[in-house]
Amino acid sequence: MQSFDNILELATANPQIKAYFFDMWGCLFDGEKFYDGALETLIDLREQNKIIYIITNVPISEKSSESTFANWGLLRGIHYTHIITSGQVAHDLLRRNALTFKNGTPKTYLEMGIQTDDLGAGTGLQKVKTGADCCIVGFPGFNDSEYNTLPNKKGLYRYKEKFSQYSFWLSDSPDVFASTLQKYKELNLPLLSANPDLSAPVICEDGRIRHMIMHGTVIAEYRKLGGEVIEIGKPSKEVFQYALDKLKDEGIDARPSETLMIGDTIRTDGGAVELGIKFALVIGDGGIIGQELSKGAKLEDLIKRDKFKPDFLLQKVAKG
Repeated sequence: MQSFDNILELATANPQIKAYFFDMWGCLFDGEKFYDGALETLIDLREQNKIIYIITNVPISEKSSESTFANWGLLRGIHYTHIITSGQVAHDLLRRNALTFKNGTPKTYLEMGIQTDDLGAGTGLQKVKTGADCCIVGFPGFNDSEYNTLPNKKGLYRYKEKFSQYSFWLSDSPDVFASTLQKYKELNLPLLSANPDLSAPVICEDGRIRHMIMHGTVIAEYRKLGGEVIEIGKPSKEVFQYALDKLKDEGIDARPSETLMIGDTIRTDGGAVELGIKFALVIGDGGIIGQELSKGAKLEDLIKRDKFKPDFLLQKVAKG
């Protein structure tokens, strides 16, 4: 396993790599801003004629993500070639009836959390409030009216989206969803999620960055109850195959071994290795692994814990 200070050093030592797949949160972006030098590094790679994809576990469309990231300063055609979101992949699979549900293809769905419309719209599924065939899990949070009805608000923090007035409440614990998940289990509802991430760094309204739970944590709790779960997103093979297929569609001749996934989480980003894609683990910059290391964990133990093994280690994405 080779170690490098930054991605440009890795690129110099491995000129055979033609396409770079970057995770977003904890790799390029800390929840509030881009890491120092990250955007400039993407430009450097593009000037070397490298293909740059952003592959991120968010349950929204590529178009929505492109707009959001542009507001933050990440621009298509300048910093990257394409965005691939787990939400887009899940939406396409739903639209083609390519997902397997135990009780057959659903026709209706309940909404759990925030922002599920990107996933359900245009798939043939109808959003309802009762009598649904499945439940689509959005961001595990609450709008203001839902928040005001909660008996226990401990661990809930308001998140306000940059460049808009959109805001909602996120939690640092799955406990607030326990009764809802129990109800769905009694109804025998399958849960569909387009984000396996367990947590993510989020800039809260009070200005502090907190690691708030994401869809993957809610899904894990439902699994404990014995509920049916369909989960799309890194480490799912479908997401990485989607990226390889897009390269092929664009006429880019790159074998999986000539592509590289760069991310801060072995559990999700490391899934790329199952398709022969190389994997560089970012161990600094405040990402998931970096957070664990800062708390005293040993890198070798963290690597042994997961079934996916990195080919490279990066202290950070950008030089300097």
